[in-house]
Amino acid sequence: DSSCSINLLSLTLLLQVRRLIESKRPPLPDISISAVQGMFLHMLAQSAPSKTLIEVGAMGGYSAAWLASALRAPGHLFSVERDPARAALARQNLADAGFGSLVTVLNEPALEAIPNLCRSMHAHCCPSPWSRATYMPHLATSFCQTPS
Repeated sequence: DSSCSINLLSLTLLLQVRRLIESKRPPLPDISISAVQGMFLHMLAQSAPSKTLIEVGAMGGYSAAWLASALRAPGHLFSVERDPARAALARQNLADAGFGSLVTVLNEPALEAIPNLCRSMHAHCCPSPWSRATYMPHLATSFCQTPS
């Protein structure tokens, strides 16, 4: 079945992205998601009613690649990363993996970027586990409210 082969090709590509990220110097902290967690993100992105997603914390772009692998035009992922070197690395890795047109990596503090993004679209936010405690209370109370 063709959908099964596409999934296997996607998994192979995403594992290659992870190896590419892990080979970078200086190495990134070991806080990447696992392949199983990536598959879960992929499923969440596929089932999201909005086709525009926001990720907080790009790191090397691995979780963004999983999310982007589930998106189809006109879907788009905005990945917010405050560290300029990590933002550049994520942009390069995502472009190398063929996801450059589906992902915009923003290099700015999340608490500045997210309100602007959420005001301009209906967005589902997919924060990384380590950023959830910092950003989710703000998202829940003010940023991603449905415009009236």
